Amino acid sequence: MSEEYELVPIDPIRKLESEVEELKQYLKSLKEELAIKTHENINNNIPQDHQHSEDDHLIRVLIDYAKTNQEIINSLIRTNIELQSKIAELVVSTHELNKGIHKLVEIFEEAAIEYMEKMNTKKESKKEEGNNELLKKLEDLEKINLKIAEALDKLSKSIESIKSTNTTHSQSNIKKIVPPPIRPPFPPVPPQGQHFR
Repeated sequence: MSEEYELVPIDPIRKLESEVEELKQYLKSLKEELAIKTHENINNNIPQDHQHSEDDHLIRVLIDYAKTNQEIINSLIRTNIELQSKIAELVVSTHELNKGIHKLVEIFEEAAIEYMEKMNTKKESKKEEGNNELLKKLEDLEKINLKIAEALDKLSKSIESIKSTNTTHSQSNIKKIVPPPIRPPFPPVPPQGQHFR
């Protein structure tokens, strides 16, 4: 049984993982503080009201961090769902591109066959020297068309291969695409009274 893989950008996930780890460490330290203060309060016989107010504060802090943790988890889930939909769109568009390339290769193959048939009938009907030179040029063109058809077929197979390998790569191989910086469309305007030379 084959396993399914998804392509997911790793940077946002790593950031969220580090935030969750920081929250866990902070919660652990708060629990330790709470245990120490509770132990000190018991040993020092601090009035019960003061102890409860500190405990209530620590409990509120723990609840706030639990809510923040849940928000991070919800954000991860939403991001994962959005990425899955984008991957599905990419697979569909790649499949459509592959179909188009296959159709184009078929058209080239049909054109080459038709061309060969026409050339064979022309060879039989015309034996003149001028036609032989034209025939040679057309044969060269035919060879070029066949090479183009073969190259397109190889390209189609390469796309299929890339598509199949992309679906089996782990999530860590995805890199974020950064667009180039935007340049201003016009040169700067000189201050009034000055002109460019």
